Amino acid sequence: MAPDLESDDGFGLSDILKALRRRWWIVAICVIVTPAAALAFSLSQEKQYSATATLLFQDARLDNQLLGDTTYVDSDQERTAATNTAIAQLGTIQRRTEAAVANRFPDVDVNVSVEQSGTDNLGTVTATAPSPTAAAVIATRFAEEFITFRRGAERETVTRAIALLERRIARLERTDGPRSEIEELETRKQDLENLSAVQTGNVQLVERAEVPDSPSSPKTRRNVALGIFLGGLLGIALALLVDRLDRRIRDESEIEDSVEAPVLGVVPQSKAIARQKGGLEALRPGDVEAFRLLRAELRYFEASKDASCIMVTSSAPGEGKSTVAWNLALCAAESGARTLLIEADLRRPVLALKMGATPGEKGLSTVLSEQVTLSEALQHYEHGEDVDHTFDVLYAGPKPPNPGDLLESENMTALLGEVRRRYDYIVVDTAPVPVVSDPIPLLSQVDGVLVVTRLGKTQRDELAHLRRQLSKFKAPVLGVVINGGARVGDYAGYASYSYAGSSGSEARMPQLVARPGGAVVDVAESDDTPEEEPAPPQGGQRQARTSRRRRRGLRARAGQGRGRRGGRRTRG
Repeated sequence: MAPDLESDDGFGLSDILKALRRRWWIVAICVIVTPAAALAFSLSQEKQYSATATLLFQDARLDNQLLGDTTYVDSDQERTAATNTAIAQLGTIQRRTEAAVANRFPDVDVNVSVEQSGTDNLGTVTATAPSPTAAAVIATRFAEEFITFRRGAERETVTRAIALLERRIARLERTDGPRSEIEELETRKQDLENLSAVQTGNVQLVERAEVPDSPSSPKTRRNVALGIFLGGLLGIALALLVDRLDRRIRDESEIEDSVEAPVLGVVPQSKAIARQKGGLEALRPGDVEAFRLLRAELRYFEASKDASCIMVTSSAPGEGKSTVAWNLALCAAESGARTLLIEADLRRPVLALKMGATPGEKGLSTVLSEQVTLSEALQHYEHGEDVDHTFDVLYAGPKPPNPGDLLESENMTALLGEVRRRYDYIVVDTAPVPVVSDPIPLLSQVDGVLVVTRLGKTQRDELAHLRRQLSKFKAPVLGVVINGGARVGDYAGYASYSYAGSSGSEARMPQLVARPGGAVVDVAESDDTPEEEPAPPQGGQRQARTSRRRRRGLRARAGQGRGRRGGRRTRG
């Protein structure tokens, strides 16, 4: 046995692809909306231009100069980069720049960033402004103010060192210190004065900022491309999430795996079926052919060859089980079988109103409660002119206060035994098995169970619950009918299909009947008229019904089954 549906958490690549095919519209919406939003946001933003000036940082080893050591000592590049960046972020430099450009660009905010690589001595000063000219001017001016600030800081350090040397020289001269030491200090003082004169702050402007040709932001193309990428990811994630949270079954293959039974028929989504009242003549050829294929599957399917009494149920209300039961009975009657449709859903009967009949006060409930006989409650339908395509319907009747007790009673068992003797094919329309317990007693009294599901409505959990119940009660599940599925093939051509002779003109359709002894003849070409076969008594012999079914089947296969032009209903 396969594991329960809800315990199966596998979500492989095939499941992902199926989910994306089912929810493709979510992905499409995200792929359209996200880049559109990115484009709208980009167009609403004010254009900004960026200009860059380049600085060269030099290691002048000022401390070594102050100590009189001219030996080269390599400095820490990362620390130097961090120092330069920290200095550039000081509010002093920004305020100086704002004051310098205030006259020319009074309404422009100074927005500057300084970056330096730890592997070289180059630094970049990038200014961003609504005007390309303003961006270039601000970047260059900021670099110049940065150089001025560094130069001033270095000169102030040298000035303090010179002042210190002057105090030491003055003290030595007052105390008549060694002349050689005084001369040495004076030499160092002279060197520092020369150093102060040429001090550049250890930084130089090597490239002034140029006026940019295009805005640096917003980057519309990049934003739209990023929006498409992110929209696709978001759409896929949302589609998978929605599909995972949505417990409705939308894939036909998933139904067959869930019920562990073959799919015997697919009823297409059709407005004609939804509005159907009465016989098959109200349906389109493709719709009729779907129910005929279902009837053929049940008739020739190995597991259901001996199934003359079939229960039609579903996992929840509103999945179309009553419609399937009605049209399955019509197709069985069309093939010549004496057919009975029993509406055993006593809680929510819909067949009488749906098919344009008057529910009245007679039905299954009144038969089981022994208020009327079966013959009095039956409604008889006739279809066709030449061939007696008939079937009987036993509607639910008035709603009883105890539907479960009635269906579990001995009267129901006796009723099924009686109709098995009178009819060749019996279709029992019951309430959904997982919803109420009414149809459970019937599971052991029918030959097979047909499960009706509807794509986009049947819940995974409900279908799993139905499967467990049918398995627990060892119900003979024949297969599944998918309601609201995709239309398979093109049956429109059947409406105009006709027999044609060798010359291409329409030929007469043969009317075949069975003669005693097994011979089959054409009525039109025979000189004598076949004798009328006496009707068997109620609950009569199987051989008589088999002969009649063979004759009707031959006529139907010869083309006489088209006689569905209108129907008449008489009460039994």
